[in-house]
Amino acid sequence: MGVFVANRGEIAVRIVRAAREAGLEAVVAVTRAEADGLAARLASGVHVLPGEGPAAYLDAAALVAGAREHGCTLLHPGYGFLSESPELARACADADVTFVGPDAGLLELFGDKGRARAAAQEAGVPVLPATDVGASVAEVEDFARAQLPGGVMIKAAAGGGGRGMRAVPAGEPVAPAVERARSEAERSFGSGDLFAELYVERARHVEVQVAADGEGGVTHLGERDCTLQRRFQKVVEVAPAPDLPDDVRAALHEAAVRLLVGRGYRGLATVEFLLDADDPTRWWFIEVNPRLQVEHPVTELVTGVDLVLTQLALATGRTLGDLGLADPPAVRGSAVELRVTAERVGSDGALLPAHGVATGLTWPSGPGVRVDTHLVEGARVDGAFDSLVAKVVTHSHGGLAGALDKARRAALECSIDGVETTLPLLRELLAHDDLARWQVTTGWIESSGVLATVDAGGSADDTAPGEVRAEMTGTVLEVLVGAGDEVALGAPLLVVEAMKMEHVVTAPAPGTVTEVRSRPGGHHGCRGPARAAAPVVRGGRGRGRRRGTRPRRRAGRPDPPARAAGAAARRGPPRGGRQAPRARSADREGQPRRPARRGQPRRVRRAGGRRPAGAPHGGGARRDHPGRRHRHRHRAGDDGAGDEPAGGGARLRLHGPRRHAGLPQPQEDRPDARDRRAAAAARRPLRRRGWRSPRRHRHHRRQRARRADLRDDGPAQRARADHRHRRRALLRRQRRPAGLLRRHHRHP
Repeated sequence: MGVFVANRGEIAVRIVRAAREAGLEAVVAVTRAEADGLAARLASGVHVLPGEGPAAYLDAAALVAGAREHGCTLLHPGYGFLSESPELARACADADVTFVGPDAGLLELFGDKGRARAAAQEAGVPVLPATDVGASVAEVEDFARAQLPGGVMIKAAAGGGGRGMRAVPAGEPVAPAVERARSEAERSFGSGDLFAELYVERARHVEVQVAADGEGGVTHLGERDCTLQRRFQKVVEVAPAPDLPDDVRAALHEAAVRLLVGRGYRGLATVEFLLDADDPTRWWFIEVNPRLQVEHPVTELVTGVDLVLTQLALATGRTLGDLGLADPPAVRGSAVELRVTAERVGSDGALLPAHGVATGLTWPSGPGVRVDTHLVEGARVDGAFDSLVAKVVTHSHGGLAGALDKARRAALECSIDGVETTLPLLRELLAHDDLARWQVTTGWIESSGVLATVDAGGSADDTAPGEVRAEMTGTVLEVLVGAGDEVALGAPLLVVEAMKMEHVVTAPAPGTVTEVRSRPGGHHGCRGPARAAAPVVRGGRGRGRRRGTRPRRRAGRPDPPARAAGAAARRGPPRGGRQAPRARSADREGQPRRPARRGQPRRVRRAGGRRPAGAPHGGGARRDHPGRRHRHRHRAGDDGAGDEPAGGGARLRLHGPRRHAGLPQPQEDRPDARDRRAAAAARRPLRRRGWRSPRRHRHHRRQRARRADLRDDGPAQRARADHRHRRRALLRRQRRPAGLLRRHHRHP
């Protein structure tokens, strides 16, 4: 029995690890571009999909064929992509592959928000006033007028994840929001059906985790507070929901269970509710997500239940009673999850997709700290997929305050080089007093001004022509202006799709468009899709080209020289090629060349030469002192000039086994070096017998070496006999230990 993972990213890594813990083989589906990702490295097998990009994971037939090819009996869809697709569930059933989740009929029910609202009303769960699914722009406008002084929320009938949603405050035009929501829904979910519901401006988002075994057993696993959001996408999640009255908490649990009882549901589900932040007793049903949620780790930490293992167990026919979940588990402490995404703060305070290659990763650790990620050094992050790169989760038995303290420290310890992320924003959020008291709403991030404190901007002048660039990598969907058009402040210029979301690029100042460098369907790099120039206008202040300030560098990016130096340090010395010959040092001028030392000095000295007095080896004598061993001679690559540290002396670089920097083989092992060494030795009168030990000691030391079973393995072993190992035992052809040799030997 095996599990076919029909997903990518951190959730694929999570499923692979859970499958291995359950004793199951795991085969992960990958594209060619991600065939060397972390999930592929951990999995038992890899199936390369025929397509590329997100489309590869949206091909249900290819996924099922991959599961059958590898003999997998389970298919886990993760979240996103086809995790809520009835077509994939049916294809699995036809191929005799078990879909980890509910059946196709329940996926159709809860995948349609209109039908899900009707099911909630039948179960006695309150819902918000709304239009019918498929309402026209005119019907939505009529509904919006009826909700005054409140606004309306435009929602896609299918899908989720914040896509296909637009809030329309009271008095603002409805048609542009409907058009953008419909376009985004069609591209993300294949359906442009929309509906509108009452917009609760000051709201909290609370969801209940539910598990069902398909045989009548339904239980809840507590709730999560996902109020802290940005553009309807969750940023920070907390479990359990703080500052929630006990009767409201119990009512939400009971409503979530009641919604699934009697439906034959098997697997995990999340029932989402909206609460009035000023009066929590007023709450409404939002939707049901019939899959694993991104924020499931906080529930795992406070309940001690592995939700992915629970999914696999329920899919194989086990009941809640078998798993010990007939009754809701006790909640212990509090947990906080931080979503780290590849996004940066734009010039207007908006979060924009970022891209790059991860060159350095530092993850936090310690008791109560968990990191779920797929990111490895060298991994490329682009706008083709979801922007999530890691989830940092903390748990504390001391309540929310303790979990938030750990989250603050974890965010400071975490570092991702090469890709701009939301870590600076998360640090600012965690330092805010409102977050410590959890006095937040779904629109708190935008209204608090915290985005403006993450990255400071410069002054601007609207009297000069300038460019308007889309500050993200993506695909241009629509160009809304042409050359010669007059635009007002905030007028839409073009629409760009990035990270599965549509972003409207607006004019930062009033002016005239002189040139448009974009066309629909074009893919552009960061800050490069469009150009619109503003006219010269005297007076007034706007947001045009910056004057009098240096170009703003992206947060977290070192300057180019520092980046180049860091890259050179990571590459290390060159290998496999010859290094340029180093210059002769002044004190060796006129003397024959001597090869670099390999661990032990040559046991020779000039005839008649005296052993000079001076500081012992490693002492603090001057570099030119006759008793000082000139260790700088043995460094590869230079003559040691200018290498004196503060306080005198010389630095010593130790050579590893057969690792002279930049040379394919040690200098002394090359034939030309041996020839030079032999010629130099022939020109010098040598005293060869002066180094022999007395015979009475020789036999004893040889026996000691034999008892220690020491053998001469060649230059690599001899090279390790340095000052760090002065008291090492004898090696063959070494008549004295290294410590004794160094006491008696000095270079002339």
